Amino acid sequence: MQDSSETGPPKWHKFRSTAYPDILSAVLERRRGSPDELVFSRNGVAITYKKWSKAFRAAAKGLGLAGATLHGLRHSLATHLREAGVSDEHIRAAFGWSNAGVQEGYTHRELYSLDTHTLAVDKILGGSHGNDPEST
Repeated sequence: MQDSSETGPPKWHKFRSTAYPDILSAVLERRRGSPDELVFSRNGVAITYKKWSKAFRAAAKGLGLAGATLHGLRHSLATHLREAGVSDEHIRAAFGWSNAGVQEGYTHRELYSLDTHTLAVDKILGGSHGNDPEST
């Protein structure tokens, strides 16, 4: 990936909409300054992916998570969104993927927790709400 300090069109010219919580919005908007300024910049210049990646790896290593990457977070987020019931169409739109094949490469079904599904089925059937063997 080119380490350019200029901003340009998004990768593959696909714009992405990303949701984030109000509390994060409040923190980010304080950093922005005026409405036309970038949130993440140094002296008015956009921070490049290469610099983000380097800073992320250093922070992850400091937390004992050596080997964690920004790209790995995309895989984790896609997997958690699907597990939480977000539609594949919405996930593809948010990540900028045009087909299900690309999405499948990022979404790891083998990492899904069955706890959520188990509790949902249990609730539907009117069973216990925990792992207490006495309540079944």
